[in-house]
Amino acid sequence: MDKVQTIIVVALAYLVLAAFSAFFAYSDQGAWSVWLTSGLGLGLLLGRLRSGWISVLAGAFLGALIFEPLVGSSLGESFGYAVIEVVVTVVGGVAAASLSATPLRFESPRDVGAVVAGAFALALTGAVFVGLWDYFTGQPDAWRTFRVWLVANFAAILLLAPFIAAWAQLQVKRPDRRTLLSITGGVSACALFVLCVHALFGAPAARNPGWVAVGWTCISVVLFVLVALLWGARGATLATLVAAMIAITQTVRGFGPLVATHKPFGDDVLNAQGYAVALSVAGLLLTTVVERRRLARVQAPA
Repeated sequence: MDKVQTIIVVALAYLVLAAFSAFFAYSDQGAWSVWLTSGLGLGLLLGRLRSGWISVLAGAFLGALIFEPLVGSSLGESFGYAVIEVVVTVVGGVAAASLSATPLRFESPRDVGAVVAGAFALALTGAVFVGLWDYFTGQPDAWRTFRVWLVANFAAILLLAPFIAAWAQLQVKRPDRRTLLSITGGVSACALFVLCVHALFGAPAARNPGWVAVGWTCISVVLFVLVALLWGARGATLATLVAAMIAITQTVRGFGPLVATHKPFGDDVLNAQGYAVALSVAGLLLTTVVERRRLARVQAPA
């Protein structure tokens, strides 16, 4: 029964994230600049033992099979995309697990490397599959499909997968005074960080002078470092995910410093995701280094 529940929950989560992605970046050519569902599947794989992977993959398959007809895919195309979703998620999970055993606990930079490797393997495999599919079926711009699929999936995975993997390890227990102070400080810094990101992306494009954007960026970076130091991987991944949603939403609306910049990815929304990914990777590296030193002190002989 637990496996059936997992399949249903994963499928429903897939549908929600797919609908969210479609709201921001629907494309009838298979190249979406926002696609969060791959991060869902990989994050769930990285947050559990391999024995629990099958139900997650089955849920992703079911979610894709239901969602694709809703955006105009035929039954054959829907089945093909569902199979691709499962295959690429397995490839990403195996690539990550080859570097660091699952479930990931973000206690070493190796865990961060595992997430990055898994994300790249998943995104690249999916981009190759879909690009070849478009090429052999005579679809135009197969190269664009490959490029956007690769970048969008890689960015989305690095935003969502670490969040899911980190929070999957949460164990509720009574905190001591020091832990409670760290969590409180981390939550406060996270709230201030979100406000700064909202201010950064809240002004219409080209309305504020460049120094204002630089100022908000510097303040938000300092606050993000505090979040990572005080709240660890869970706080850093939560802050990054919220910042990504703000950046994507505001950029789509025509607000923020990334509108009409085009570089480096040739798409404003992809650039917004790139901003959040840079935060994600930096935050994870910082938190794992701090956690590794903490564990070394705890394990050191008296």
